[in-house]
Amino acid sequence: MLTLLWLDEEQPADDWVATGFKINDEVALEKPTTVSAYVDEGDMLINAMAEMSHALQLPLSATLFNDARYALHRPEKTPAYMLYTQSQLSSQQQLATGLAIRNKQAANTATNRFMAANIPLRVLLVNAVKRGLTITFTNHAKTAFKLTFNGREIYVSDRGTSQDGDTWQPVTKETPLPVTVAHTLGISWRGDKPAI
Repeated sequence: MLTLLWLDEEQPADDWVATGFKINDEVALEKPTTVSAYVDEGDMLINAMAEMSHALQLPLSATLFNDARYALHRPEKTPAYMLYTQSQLSSQQQLATGLAIRNKQAANTATNRFMAANIPLRVLLVNAVKRGLTITFTNHAKTAFKLTFNGREIYVSDRGTSQDGDTWQPVTKETPLPVTVAHTLGISWRGDKPAI
């Protein structure tokens, strides 16, 4: 939805919306075993989402748009394809349950980690991206992230901060999260970019 608002309208709004509804209905009825008739439109939409995400510096998984392109061009690799083909051979309920469990176990992405974090940590991560810090997620905790800048690193999570990802120091009024991160990484938290 955000991407549609981001795009420039190339025809009258009513026509643009009607075309979108028509294509959406047709794609919904396509067989999951075939490549969509609207691959070009799908590529255009994915590219627009990627551009918007980059311009707004949204903290999304680095592989999200490549995964979407891959699924668009290779439907045989999608859960929908597996469900459709296997349902012809065996119990659809059993297959769907197995796929759901597998996908849930594999859903440990940066986006899911970001959404699981508390609000102060999310704000810190968005500001860290804006300031050019490298952010990776770790296996130390469900919402643990490693921030890196100029060879220095610090772990942050809902539990506080850590130098090694194992021993956590809670955030207090005297040691707020941005101050601790800035001090450890040797940066200024003021302005758009860290002071090098």
